Amino acid sequence: MKKHTLLIFSLLGTIALLTAPVMDWCHQEQWGCNYWFGVWYDIAFFFPVLLFFSLISYKLPDRVFNAWWAFARWGIPVTFLCLFIFSSEMFVDNTHNGFMGLSLRELYRIGGMIVVGIIFIIISLVQMAWAFYRR
Repeated sequence: MKKHTLLIFSLLGTIALLTAPVMDWCHQEQWGCNYWFGVWYDIAFFFPVLLFFSLISYKLPDRVFNAWWAFARWGIPVTFLCLFIFSSEMFVDNTHNGFMGLSLRELYRIGGMIVVGIIFIIISLVQMAWAFYRR
C-alpha cells in the first residue's frame, strides 16, 4: 500500500467517525441498525490512530513506512477483530452493575479498546523507531 492511499483511507474513516453522531444514520426504532452501527462506531475509533501513524510516516523515509506497514498489514485486521469481539455481547452478562454506573459489558468494551489500542501504538512506535535508527 502506498503512503497516500493509507492517508486518504484513514482520513475518510476519521471523518466518518466524527460525522456519524451528526448524520443520524440509524433511526431509534431500528434495533439491528443501532446494534451494528454501535459495533462499527467502536471499531471506527481506531481510524484516528491510523491517521496519526500515516501522518507520521508520510514525511519519514520510505524504509520507515515499509517497516511499519509490514507490521500494520496484519496488525490492523487483528486489531479490528479484537475491537469487534470486545464490542459484541457474547462474552459478558449485561445485567450486573459494574463501576460508576457502567455495565460490565461497557467496562469490558472500553477496557478492551484501550488495551488493544495501546498495544498497537507501542508496537508501531517501536517498529518505526527501529526502522528509523537502523541503517
